[in-house]
Amino acid sequence: MGLRERKKAEKRQEIAENGLKLFKENGFANVTVAQIAATASIAPKTLFTYFKTKDDIVFYNEDELLSLIRHLIQQQTSIGNIWPAYQTTLIHLASQGDLWRDMNQLIKLVVTNETLQGRLLKMWSAYEQTIADTILAKHLTDHVTAYIFANQLVMPLRFLFTQDISTAQEWQTSTIQLLNNINHTQSLLVNEFN
Repeated sequence: MGLRERKKAEKRQEIAENGLKLFKENGFANVTVAQIAATASIAPKTLFTYFKTKDDIVFYNEDELLSLIRHLIQQQTSIGNIWPAYQTTLIHLASQGDLWRDMNQLIKLVVTNETLQGRLLKMWSAYEQTIADTILAKHLTDHVTAYIFANQLVMPLRFLFTQDISTAQEWQTSTIQLLNNINHTQSLLVNEFN
C-alpha cells in the first residue's frame, strides 16, 4: 500500500472511530454528518468521499469477519471440514476481548435504530451470498447445499449480534453454548430422518 492509500485508510479509520464515539455518546439519530466531519477536521462534503452514508460509518469494518470466513472456506478440501473449522474460529474470536467489546457497542447502536437494523439484515444477506459463492467456487458441493450451508454459518453470527454481553468470557461461553445447541439440533434432525 502506497503512502497516499495508507493516509486515506488512516483518515477513514479516524472518521469511523470519531463517528462511533459520537454515536455511543449521543445516539445514532442525534449525530449529524457535520459533527462527525468536524471531529475529523474535514468538510462534510469530504466525509462523503470516505463513506456514502452515515450508517456506513457504523458498518465500516463489516467485511473483516466475512474475509476471515472466506479464507477459512478457501483452506478446506471438503464441505465436511468447514463446520468444525468454523466452530473453532468462532470460539477463538469470542475470546478476543477487544473485538467483542466493540461488537457489544455496535449491537447497542443497532438495536436502537431501525435504519441500522435494516442495514444489518442487508449485511447478513451479503454474507450468505458471498459465503455460498465461495463454497461454489471451491466446488465443494452443489448450489442448493452451498446456500443452506452459508445460512448455517451466518445463523450463529446473527444470534450473537442480538446478545447484550459485556465480557470476553461471557462471549466465549455464549458462543460455545450456541454452537453446542446447533450441533445438538443437527444430531436430532439427522436421527429423525434416518
